[in-house]
Amino acid sequence: MPRLFAFVLLLALAARGVTAGDFLQLDRAPQPDSFNADGIPVYSLMWGQGRGRHNACVEAIGEEGAQLYAERKGWKKLLTAPDKGKITRWFDQVWMDEKTGAVIIVEARGKSHNASFRMPADSLGHPRPSVEWTIATCKDILTSNASTDKVKDVARLVLEKISEGKLQIRVIVTTHARGTPLDTKTERIVREVPEEYSDMTPDQLMLIDLRKGDEPDEYPDDANKIEYVTESEREELTAQDKSKKKGDR
Repeated sequence: MPRLFAFVLLLALAARGVTAGDFLQLDRAPQPDSFNADGIPVYSLMWGQGRGRHNACVEAIGEEGAQLYAERKGWKKLLTAPDKGKITRWFDQVWMDEKTGAVIIVEARGKSHNASFRMPADSLGHPRPSVEWTIATCKDILTSNASTDKVKDVARLVLEKISEGKLQIRVIVTTHARGTPLDTKTERIVREVPEEYSDMTPDQLMLIDLRKGDEPDEYPDDANKIEYVTESEREELTAQDKSKKKGDR
């Protein structure tokens, strides 16, 4: 049965044009119960049985939701989770908007539908994400023995784009109700590179002492939100979630 499930899993991935090496869940979370119509993993059965590793499942939902969002926007993939190994302080995902020439740093997040938005914890001494954190991360990548050539190439490109003022940073969030994905959208965004950095070369950016970074702005535009369930299905799922929580008390 496990081999049959794995075979079916790979067929589902192939339908999305995703190879096993690209699939973000295989080494970070339990195998999903199923996939929704958009290829996002569903963990509702696991939630119902009370098995552990919920955080890893939520992370997996967030990573896959962000990747789908970027693909729907037509961005070119430069870096996703399988490319960076286990270094969690580095970028979750990096994409290129070939229409504008901008690089987009993505912080991929999953969260429960009834939880308020929480900024990721600071990393490398800066709010994550921020332009300063982005520069500090590039420095960390380029001086780390754990970096692959691919990750280093992306870090160099990011520094070049900062010098050109062509950087955008997004926190892309996928909500769920007890493991069932509900929607994906951008929650926070950094749109501009401060002039003090865009006037510098990549080599200069590697050497400067960075000021404390600024957190990204709220992003109220829902025009690009991806919804995985209908309104009635959402109401039913969230009602079930509320009922389950009452029963847990």
